[in-house]
Amino acid sequence: MTYELWTDGSSTGKVAQGGWCWILTKDGAVIKQDSHGCSFTTNNLMEQEAAIQGLWYCYQEKLSPTWYCDSQYAINIASGLFTPKKNLTSSALLKRLWDVVKPPTKWIKGHTGLYPFHTDCDRLAKPAKDEWKPKKE
Repeated sequence: MTYELWTDGSSTGKVAQGGWCWILTKDGAVIKQDSHGCSFTTNNLMEQEAAIQGLWYCYQEKLSPTWYCDSQYAINIASGLFTPKKNLTSSALLKRLWDVVKPPTKWIKGHTGLYPFHTDCDRLAKPAKDEWKPKKE
């Protein structure tokens, strides 16, 4: 059995609405996915949150999938190659989950259409951020 975790985050600006998504596959079929939005956030935080949520699920299920991510920021924090000066709480959580789950990790170039599950993550993260758009009166 081959498990793969695909993650992506999205944000509308520097500090604005954001969304994240993760998809877990088993032998090429989706077995679980989740996405949510957040207000007053950044793209980097949404990339981290997607990974945190996906890795947390894998931890609970005792899985160690291959993690595919287009964020070098998130991957480098998780693997310990980069020590951030911001987002310390989420960075520490991401690093800890990565250390425990021990997923083989692969950086992919996003927005190429070459990775259908990553494309799906991107597609689901974008409307998730719209949950937090201010309503016009």
